[in-house]
Amino acid sequence: MKEGRSLTDLAHEIERQQTAKRDFIADTRHVRVLEDGSTIAVENQGAFRLSDHALGQVGERTGVPLKYLRLMQHEAPKLLAENVNHWFLESPERRMIRTLDGNARAFLSDRYQRIDNADVAEMTLPVLSNVPGIKILSTEITESRLYIKASTSLITGEVKSRRVGDIVEAGSSSRTRRSASAPSASHPSPISWPAQMAWSGRAARGGHISAGSLTPPTTLRDAER
Repeated sequence: MKEGRSLTDLAHEIERQQTAKRDFIADTRHVRVLEDGSTIAVENQGAFRLSDHALGQVGERTGVPLKYLRLMQHEAPKLLAENVNHWFLESPERRMIRTLDGNARAFLSDRYQRIDNADVAEMTLPVLSNVPGIKILSTEITESRLYIKASTSLITGEVKSRRVGDIVEAGSSSRTRRSASAPSASHPSPISWPAQMAWSGRAARGGHISAGSLTPPTTLRDAER
């Protein structure tokens, strides 16, 4: 993973997103994809550029494969709009449209509990700050993920490799990822934003290796960004 942002920059971006995000619950009969194939309009709320992630979620709910949606988006955008809008009308349901900076970033079940980057950072950073000798190696925030990688020099060990004597430091790699799946009506499914903690090795020569598991992946219930 690239070095990315400083913790200060990451905190500022998370705070900015918390202020800028807008989420809507709408019946799909009041939602439509415009003829450009790249914009989704929500009645009385506005029009938003469809991210590739949200496009995939639209495809999942309408039964149209993402590969075909991408093809139509580039070569026959009006056909994409006709296909999707047909199924929005024929199989109506309430959906949550999550937007940020004029972009539709997720198209979800209205039952999804929202877990935002701010929630993940609030849980993760205090834990990391209490680890002796903690070093933040890299952080980044993208359209669909939040990354925080850290290590501590107080826990080191030699690992078996082709290069004898490689020393690695214990650390954690925390990341959140959006899921395209939606919960069931009676038994909410695990959410999109699972936060995973795992040992990451930082070799003395600068390489990165995996060295086992710190904790099992943490699965948050029925939520999405």
